[in-house]
Amino acid sequence: MKNLRSIWRKQVPSFMGLFLLIGGLATIAWLSSNMVQFGTKAATANIPQAIQISNISESSFSVSYFTQEKVTGTLTYGLTPEMGSVAFDDRDQATATASAYRVHHISVTGLSPETKYYFAISSGGDNFLKANTPYEITTAKQKTEPSTTHAPLTGEITLEDGKIPTEAIAYVSTNGSQLLSSLVQANGSYTLGIGHMLTQDLTKEIEITPETTFQMLLTDTILHSTVTFRPTTSSKVPLVILSKNYDFVAGSDPLVSPTGTSSAEITGFPLKETPGSGPAINTPTNNQTFDDKQPLFTGKAVPNAEVIITINSAQELTATVQADDTGNWKYKPAEPLDPGDHTITIASPDLSGIVQTITNSFVVHAEGSQFTEPSISPIQSPTPTVSTTPTDVPTPTASPTLTPSPTLPTATVSAQPTIQPTGSMALVISLFGILGAIGVGALLFFATMV
Repeated sequence: MKNLRSIWRKQVPSFMGLFLLIGGLATIAWLSSNMVQFGTKAATANIPQAIQISNISESSFSVSYFTQEKVTGTLTYGLTPEMGSVAFDDRDQATATASAYRVHHISVTGLSPETKYYFAISSGGDNFLKANTPYEITTAKQKTEPSTTHAPLTGEITLEDGKIPTEAIAYVSTNGSQLLSSLVQANGSYTLGIGHMLTQDLTKEIEITPETTFQMLLTDTILHSTVTFRPTTSSKVPLVILSKNYDFVAGSDPLVSPTGTSSAEITGFPLKETPGSGPAINTPTNNQTFDDKQPLFTGKAVPNAEVIITINSAQELTATVQADDTGNWKYKPAEPLDPGDHTITIASPDLSGIVQTITNSFVVHAEGSQFTEPSISPIQSPTPTVSTTPTDVPTPTASPTLTPSPTLPTATVSAQPTIQPTGSMALVISLFGILGAIGVGALLFFATMV
């Protein structure tokens, strides 16, 4: 009996130590194989989409974009590529504490005239550059003439049920002008200072006459409205119900309006359906499943434009293809993809030259799984476009043309945002805990073997 108790006292700790050792090693192996997928999902939610540079003046500029989920957003900027200064979202500048939003609008002020600045976007803790280099923006030259005194455009938006969108943004431009933008306030109101609107080349202020027609876009990234307006007698824009389009030059009634689109379909402004005018992913549709480990990816882009494709798998795959003369592109991975969740991100310029990014999720089924690929081809999402030559006197149509993204020679946005991921403290703590368990298990096991 004494020998039995001795063996029991010796073997039980040994088994416990062996169990902790094997369990810790297995957990580390599992984390290693899944770490890339965890980082990919987090990065996808943080990716800035529909990046717009607006409100460029002699001393300031604004950067706006949206994200798939509410995340914090700031700009790092400076006179050199090392940058160093930080600008907060317009709603956070009073407190200098970053809050989480889906619609982001960050203004940088106190700059010098005719000076190049570099900036990067920090979104959800990840830093985004332009093809591994900072974005660039050059401020306008010093004014030599007094500013015009035209009153700013003001207005209000609401949803069809009378509620106010929690987050929304307003853009405005006119023929040959720069792009202006402003956040919609919590009460649904917005203000756009057209009295200081510059020409597209930022050399002088535009001349506003009774015949000047402004094109506006109001969006919460899910619903959007286009508005045509002339500030002939008043700078007050009539009430806009978000998701309805308006031509207030022709009348006060809303035009035939599109239904709301998902945020994944919004890749640039404005959101007008013209094939081949901007990038789009046709296959896969969001969350589409494949039993083929080398699926064929297809989409649209500006004819003959380059499309940068990034597939986040166990190992990130990157490729560059060129759209054909009709704007179609396709890509098939050279190597089989691992079963599981993946994302595909494309980056390609729209008609205005602004690079837009789109990300869709998809699933690759393991070999032998019970999955039948649908026999009906996926429906192509509406492809947004930018019209670079709006007319001063537009003809009323079902979807008026809007030009919120004129080409800005001094603002270079010419490549896919590149992510520089930051570490996860929770993951580090977990790994230390697992290593501790392995250590304890090893000590128990080897101590009892002596």
